[in-house]
Formats: sequence, structure tokens, C-alpha cells
Amino acid sequence: MDIQKKELSVNMPVATANSSVIVDSDAIVNDSKPDLLKIVHIDPSVRLTKTEVLNGKMMISGRVCYKVLYQPENMSGVSSLYWSADFSHMEENPDFEEGMICSVSADVEHMEPE
Repeated sequence: MDIQKKELSVNMPVATANSSVIVDSDAIVNDSKPDLLKIVHIDPSVRLTKTEVLNGKMMISGRVCYKVLYQPENMSGVSSLYWSADFSHMEENPDFEEGMICSVSADVEHMEPE
């Protein structure tokens, strides 16, 4: 019987953090689009653009992208528009060390269109 010995490498989290970031933005309907009467649906998504770990801190940058379906003024049907808002967030944790590999996930928890 042949026995093979293989090494197994396991990565364990050193530090974890949860946080919320408020991203506030104003969207202006382009002149080529009809004016907005009522928002029908908003589909937001988050794109992380950069994560950097420093001693005791993690800098997270990204962009919230919005697809909006709306009822236009003085017209029937539905129109759409797209816009985005950049954000950055600094998360502090004494377990963060420069050079660490980090895994970050983000999603939109709540939206309040005005």
C-alpha cells in the first residue's frame, strides 16, 4: 500500500469587522431625458475599487451605481437613468497589519429616494 503525505495550508481570519457607510448623492436628470414625476424602481449595486490595509486601519473605496426606472412628467410609459456616487471608508481595528490580504464584501442595505 502506497501512502502519500501532502501538506495542507489553511487560512484563518485574523480580524473581522462590520460597518455601515452612508452614501449621499444627488442625481440630476439629463436634459435629453424627460423630467421625473415618480420613481418606480431603483436597482443599486456596489463596486469596490480599492482596499488597502495599513497598521490598525483598512481603507475601502468604491462606487454605488444606481439604475432608476421612473414615470416621466407629461408622458406615458417608463424612462430610465443611471448614475453613481463614489465613497471611501476607513475601518479601524488594532489587528489590521500592513500587508495583510483582505476580503471585503459590500451591498446596499437601505435606500431613501427623495
